[in-house]
Amino acid sequence: MKKVLYIWCVFALLAFVGCSSDKDDMEDDSLNEEVFLSQANLKPEFSKGYRSSRGQDTSYTDENNAEVTRDCNGVVKFVYYNNTPTNSRPRSPEQFVSTYLGVDLNANFKKYREEVDEYGNLHSWYRQYYKDVEVENHGYVFHSSKKDYRISSVNGSFLPVSNLDVVPAFSETTARKIYAKYLNLPLEYIGGPILYIVEFPLSAESDLWAPRLVYYLGVVGTEEIQYLSDEGQCYIDAKTGRILYVWPNYKH
Repeated sequence: MKKVLYIWCVFALLAFVGCSSDKDDMEDDSLNEEVFLSQANLKPEFSKGYRSSRGQDTSYTDENNAEVTRDCNGVVKFVYYNNTPTNSRPRSPEQFVSTYLGVDLNANFKKYREEVDEYGNLHSWYRQYYKDVEVENHGYVFHSSKKDYRISSVNGSFLPVSNLDVVPAFSETTARKIYAKYLNLPLEYIGGPILYIVEFPLSAESDLWAPRLVYYLGVVGTEEIQYLSDEGQCYIDAKTGRILYVWPNYKH
């Protein structure tokens, strides 16, 4: 009996040491920083055209005379209820999201702004999130009539995300160093990063797209120098350290 107990104690100790070691490795990013810096690419994986439309939108009028527009993936972008009977209009953003997307509002979106305009109509802005990470440039604006606060129109977008690991493989500091190396700039010029979920092709040659966990970074310059560049902003894959896409940080 003592021998069995001893074996179990040794096993538990080894398991604890192993877990502690893994935790320390995750917290001490210096252990893998050199790996990610060494394998960082010198040319972005995707061209400036990656944001271009991948297909035509589809518009139609549904059985309630609502004008609906969906993107190439079938996800709703616009709905106008101008000719829809009041009782057939959604009562709330929760009802709209459930009806048109088949998801729960609170589990997928966060309201960040709401206002009543000069005519008394209510406008509510929601951003999409997945496991508390923002899905960049996705969300909806709900416009509600002052008469009954039923929804009168909706515009926005939604990116279906599932089974995506949102824990980055390296730290924010490493991400800044990767971009600083790419631009050959001092580290203090690199601002951010912010963790986002962004949709990208599976590869430069692929027509299949999927959500990715990315770091967004930008060149910020200093108080004395406003640094403007054709490659002033970028996405870095938060799992591989690969630079995915770069674009300017100035306005024309």
